[in-house]
Amino acid sequence: MTTSVTAPLLEVRDLGVDFDIGSGQLHAVRGVSFVLRARDRLGIVGESGCGKSTVVLAMMGLLPPNAEVSGQVLFNGVDILAGGDSSMRPHRWCDISMVFQGAMNAFNPVRTVGDQIAEPIRMHRKASRRDADKRVGELLDMVGIPASRAVRYPHEFSGGMRQRAALAMALACGPKVLLADEPTTALDVIVQAEILQLLRRVSDDLGVALVFISHDLPAVAQVTERVAVMYAGRVVEEAPVSRLLTAPLHPYSAALLAAIPRPETAAAVCSIPGEPPGLDTTVIGCAFAPRCVSVLDNCRITEPPNIFDGEGVIACHLATSAGLPR
Repeated sequence: MTTSVTAPLLEVRDLGVDFDIGSGQLHAVRGVSFVLRARDRLGIVGESGCGKSTVVLAMMGLLPPNAEVSGQVLFNGVDILAGGDSSMRPHRWCDISMVFQGAMNAFNPVRTVGDQIAEPIRMHRKASRRDADKRVGELLDMVGIPASRAVRYPHEFSGGMRQRAALAMALACGPKVLLADEPTTALDVIVQAEILQLLRRVSDDLGVALVFISHDLPAVAQVTERVAVMYAGRVVEEAPVSRLLTAPLHPYSAALLAAIPRPETAAAVCSIPGEPPGLDTTVIGCAFAPRCVSVLDNCRITEPPNIFDGEGVIACHLATSAGLPR
């Protein structure tokens, strides 16, 4: 997946997630795989309901009890999901941390921001209150918030400041992998740009690998080096950002690009007709076939395999017909 020769920091292998709802199963994630090394930045994009957030919640071991998780998540070669919560707990927040969508929901409104950032430091690093408070000041300074604001409550922060504080809390225990689930949702464009720049800087300066979840392809392009496009719980294309934005191989990737407003051109925005299949349905053939403008007869019968094109992965019968090797 990457040209780096350093050892993988994190490997996700054939990750699957089903939810048992009593009357049946919801198939949320199917066979997702990727590799991250230090400072790697991967974006995961797709429409709502395609499984993006479920992937990162599964990686953190934060799914509800009715979730059935298959596959592996290896941190430094160790499968951290193999033993359930007991094997995940030592790595959560210390090795792999997460910035959740909606920063206000990440904070307790009746506790100060500084106290909440200090909590994981004291819990996981066994730091004294004095050392934890010092670390809080350093973290707030790192994300562009005066350390003096640590005594303030979440409602006294603007939306952008809360998101910065949420990032500080996620970095509190020095994780090597940061999962950011739509961290710029509901922020204005100026603040969004600042948060995106901050995520890049944190990755570069601290050597943190980043998984950035978003439905906003231009935002992903500003932060990441590679993009995985998800549809109906599966990665249908994964490639370098530059390639995917200029020459996408999967029809769904191309349709997502065509749906982006481009004020600098006269090109019309093209919506994608239809909607993704329901999670409770069994997919036969290619899940995107009912919405695809380039559908082949085989697309409705056989699920396309993963094809490696030298730069990334594509799951599409068009790629097979074009002669790309499996």
